[in-house]
Amino acid sequence: MSSTAHNPSHPSASENAPRRSVTVGLIILALALLTLRITLWRYFVNSDLQNAFLPWQTYLLEHGRWHALQHPFSMYFPAYFDLTAMTSYLDGHINRISQIKLLSFVFDIVTAVVAYYLVGRLTRGSTPRGRRSVAQLVAPFCILAGPTVLVNGGVWGQSDIVYTCFLLLSTFSVIVGSGAFAVLSFGFAFAFKLQAIFLAPFIAAMVLQKRIRWWHLLLLPIGWLAALVPPMLNGARALEFLSLTSSQGESFPTLAINVGNPWIIADRIHLNVHFGTLVGIALTALLMIALTIWGAQPAFRGARNTLVLATVSILSVAYVMPKMHDRYFFPAEIFLCILSCVDLAFVLPAALVLTASLICYGNYFLYHVRYSVLAGALLANTAALWLVFQQVMLRVRTEEHPPESQSPPPATASTMSQSQTQIS
Repeated sequence: MSSTAHNPSHPSASENAPRRSVTVGLIILALALLTLRITLWRYFVNSDLQNAFLPWQTYLLEHGRWHALQHPFSMYFPAYFDLTAMTSYLDGHINRISQIKLLSFVFDIVTAVVAYYLVGRLTRGSTPRGRRSVAQLVAPFCILAGPTVLVNGGVWGQSDIVYTCFLLLSTFSVIVGSGAFAVLSFGFAFAFKLQAIFLAPFIAAMVLQKRIRWWHLLLLPIGWLAALVPPMLNGARALEFLSLTSSQGESFPTLAINVGNPWIIADRIHLNVHFGTLVGIALTALLMIALTIWGAQPAFRGARNTLVLATVSILSVAYVMPKMHDRYFFPAEIFLCILSCVDLAFVLPAALVLTASLICYGNYFLYHVRYSVLAGALLANTAALWLVFQQVMLRVRTEEHPPESQSPPPATASTMSQSQTQIS
């Protein structure tokens, strides 16, 4: 008889059969979700696609793909067009809308894989085996089946999943102890979207904790420099692309657009945009400094609390910063959904932020009640932020003052006399 016959650590064939059935079912569900994305490619064309993405893709094709990258022809950073230049080689095999949406399609899958392994890492050794398996399987489906993820990429053709994926990789890298790769991933997120700055307080706090060394920050520009290689090989001047950073903030002359943060109120009362922007930047800077100092304390050294801090950083900066758009809470949705797979206390905040984003997205179809709808989104995001901070403060207090049951029992007279006897 083999030694594994009675070993509980080796599941029997009868225990493996249901797992195989579940795995097959999940694979079928994943394929169905991917098929749904491909279906959405064909039937949904919105104004962003018609007025921006399709003209950009056409420009790439008509000006020699890589050769077209020598001059900035939109507000997007060159990293985006490096990738869409690659998908343009599918012209003639799939239509141009599908070429654009293919980018988010690929990163949906990559992000789902990262979520699977991240949740597995966070639940290892602290969660019963069955519950851990469920959490690991639910996490990627929060990405693949997420309504805002489907709308963002499959319907609108946006690419917010790309920089969000790199932000998630950056956080995962800190958790596994790779500070260099964390900074490198953060730099690549910046190479795609300026909104990667949402994670900056977390990165700075990790530097103060010495989980990221200061010399790792030298890797930060690599993402941008790598993205500039194809344009510069075609005769581009780097300084032309550096101005894109400021042009993104100036492209919308309002303090907020269809987003559930307090600046929508300032926009409603017609606060001067220039003044409001300066005030908003000052408030955001103060918040980022406070989060950095707060996040440097030992309570955030644990793996789960590390993810919590990253989530707080992304959610709170998006809430306070001016000139936000309806899609800029997208990373907070992803992080909260993954965090809720690890800790059920974050399910309600995740649902609230997701609801707020869906309300903002629906505003495109309910424009006549715009501000009433956005007020609901603001309330949902405010409640979510408050609940998240309540959970974080609870964890910080627990780390600083563990329950008495976890501390060693006080010495009694009898135990002291016994120890003295043993010593003598």
